[in-house]
Amino acid sequence: GMVVGSIAGKLSHAVRAVDAGVDFVIVQGYEGGGHTGEVALSVLLPQVVDAVGDRVPVVAAGGIYDGRGVAAAMLYGASGVWVGTRFMLTPEANTHAKYK
Repeated sequence: GMVVGSIAGKLSHAVRAVDAGVDFVIVQGYEGGGHTGEVALSVLLPQVVDAVGDRVPVVAAGGIYDGRGVAAAMLYGASGVWVGTRFMLTPEANTHAKYK
């Protein structure tokens, strides 16, 4: 009964995760805060959508912080987006003031 996803920074990682049975895959481009991927989301996302998008939902992550980024991800075939670093600036986040 638990839903399981996996973060992938390479096409091969996404395919392997889906083959292993994950319910969805998060495609992470190098634009994401603190990540070390080597491929831009605009390149990686369509590749993953083409490879596994007919089997599981594909979620886009990396550098998405406004409606334009969401729209672009959807045009590339994403089922949704994963936003992280953007929320570190909110009053609700316990981010240190010097980092904000």
